[in-house]
Amino acid sequence: MARQVSEETKALVRKAGEYQYIRVWGSVMGSYAYYVENEQQRAAEDHAPLDAIHYTYEYVDGRSAPSGYSDEQIQRLGIRKVWKTVQDLKNATTRWNFEKHCQRLKIDPPVWTD
Repeated sequence: MARQVSEETKALVRKAGEYQYIRVWGSVMGSYAYYVENEQQRAAEDHAPLDAIHYTYEYVDGRSAPSGYSDEQIQRLGIRKVWKTVQDLKNATTRWNFEKHCQRLKIDPPVWTD
């Protein structure tokens, strides 16, 4: 018997496919396809910006925080998940490499705002 998939789940899967820069970043980092797809799904669930590339954890004062905490610990310790976007890539070599991966994957490169 076929399993029914809700419309909400179908919409999230479609939205996950819109996070193409996560796919590019995964290519830059050498990530496996299943990992990239999971990150795209997570971005869709989190309503991350469409130019997101990965997420990290920060304390509310902006300092980097380690990962691996439970949701309860994150709230108690004042840690938040922050989606980094292509605009957070500041190094010229990293940007060049990112653009080369965009070309290889046939994805329009970002327009840098600075």
